[in-house]
Amino acid sequence: IELLHEDFANIEPTFSKLQKVKVILLLPRCSGLGVSNPIEFILKEHEDAELLRDLSQGSVAEDKLSTLAQQQLKELTHAMQCELYLP
Repeated sequence: IELLHEDFANIEPTFSKLQKVKVILLLPRCSGLGVSNPIEFILKEHEDAELLRDLSQGSVAEDKLSTLAQQQLKELTHAMQCELYLP
């Protein structure tokens, strides 16, 4: 297992390190997926602290949700362009 600490959108699907990739795991920005303490995660990872305020008020601005959804779609589309290694 090798983690690439780079902006996935900037990695070309033909990048040599992706030639034997079997799995691409995307963790959407601000998802906090599998995090036991999402507040600590958001602050520690320098994520959008405004999201905390929005969530504490019981709502998230429609434009913010739209932006997050567009980013996730962009990352998924990019991942689908990578050829996974099938032995």
